[in-house]
Amino acid sequence: MHWIELDLGAWDAEKPLRLLLDGYTDYFTATSMYAADQAGIKVIRALCGGAGRAGKLETRRRGHGFSGGAGANDGRGPYGENSSGDTAHSNRIEFEKIYWDAVRIDQTPPVEGIKVREVPLATASLAYLGYRKRYGCNRRAITVYSYSHRSPTGPYARAAGNYTRYGDVKNLLGSADDQFAVFGSGEGVELEFDPAGLPALPAGWTRDYFSTRMDSRRIFDFYAAYAFTVEPLPKHGLVSYPYEAGKEYPLDDEHLRYQMEYNTRSRSDRLPGNLRYTYTAPK
Repeated sequence: MHWIELDLGAWDAEKPLRLLLDGYTDYFTATSMYAADQAGIKVIRALCGGAGRAGKLETRRRGHGFSGGAGANDGRGPYGENSSGDTAHSNRIEFEKIYWDAVRIDQTPPVEGIKVREVPLATASLAYLGYRKRYGCNRRAITVYSYSHRSPTGPYARAAGNYTRYGDVKNLLGSADDQFAVFGSGEGVELEFDPAGLPALPAGWTRDYFSTRMDSRRIFDFYAAYAFTVEPLPKHGLVSYPYEAGKEYPLDDEHLRYQMEYNTRSRSDRLPGNLRYTYTAPK
């Protein structure tokens, strides 16, 4: 465990106080979790604390969570949206392996009159995209990839099992349920949205776009359950995994039809690892 301590200086107690953190962390793996458990080390999520009224360090919020992957922004309200002026200015964030890149304070007042509109999904197509070129690590020991330079081959493994066939998968992505678009390394879903129904912006207004998704990821790891097969498929919702007896992925007519219609691309083994790399610049 280690920590950073921040002195926020003077701030307006009449406004919200938010802490914005840019950083990077590695995801846990089943092997690292198993090794940690053998060593008696328990994984915890970040803690947020600071000096109390008597000057004693106290924890104000547990289980902060952390950003996932490179270049992620982690917005936190360490004192809540309505902080008291009696709250100390210092703040301590305790965590395990996290690389912080930027720490910012925001006191922007709540904006009134924001309007939220949904932009419908127009098309969703599953396709083979190739493998990103890796440039090694930058000065912060973060692996850097090029999304515009791709190779059609690469030494990447794929789980054995049935994947979703290429082509239109829009019907699978309209809602969060138990019907997923299943694809492996080197593949991806290309999405298009239709903004035609959005009204014209009033004078002085700006528009931002946000995208949300629900997904599940299978990681190749010796200690992970069913790490090397596509099945059992994930089930939407908070359920234990591996599934308990009698609560396996549903085999009712609806889900059988989904699998027979969409998950028709079968792979019996992982790709060979000695293929030659060939990168081409995009046209």
